[in-house]
Amino acid sequence: MEIDDNDFYVVRKNLNILSVLILILAFANAKLQSINFLNIQINFDGNRMYIAIFIGYLYFLWRFITKLPLRSKFWNEFQQFYMVSERGVRSTHNENRDRQDLIDKSPRLKKAVEENDDFFRFVQLSIFRFPGWPLTKLRLSVTFTSTGNGNGDSPNFTVDHDIRVSRVFFLQKLISFCFTTDKFGDYLFPLIPVLFNICFFFFKPEWQGSLHQFLQYNNK
Repeated sequence: MEIDDNDFYVVRKNLNILSVLILILAFANAKLQSINFLNIQINFDGNRMYIAIFIGYLYFLWRFITKLPLRSKFWNEFQQFYMVSERGVRSTHNENRDRQDLIDKSPRLKKAVEENDDFFRFVQLSIFRFPGWPLTKLRLSVTFTSTGNGNGDSPNFTVDHDIRVSRVFFLQKLISFCFTTDKFGDYLFPLIPVLFNICFFFFKPEWQGSLHQFLQYNNK
């Protein structure tokens, strides 16, 4: 899955670099005090240095989020994966698993099955949702072919069946999509280290870059 927006690519790269840098500093409990540049020792205020790093971090995070094409590319591709792919809804709802429900809804399908119609075949399965429906409520539209009812009917006929999937199932498919298709790279991966860094900022008081340290610094 590729993103054509070069500006988004640059912003994402810079955000990832800063995220990794902050993760290393947090894991190592790094205390910034000085830097050696060309054998010149430069001393600085570590707390203010962290403030500068976080300002740059928030800037790239804001740029990333405002450019994140979730409503277009990500969401559209996820819906294709969710409703069309064999690994999506079709893994639990298809013409075989929902056969009894389909038979109960269609006398013609029931007749073809009971009479063992030689011309009876499955043709195709479509899964879609109506505007306003949540992605946990979908409609199966299954097309079969048979000999017909002898009244000039088309050999092909369609049976509709509404289904509901659990929110847990939906979340599992979203995570599966991120791993197998997006690979947590183009869209969502940069947000994972951001969440870790937020946790370190709020819940690791011994780290110089934490909120606790900033509050102590300002109270001096």
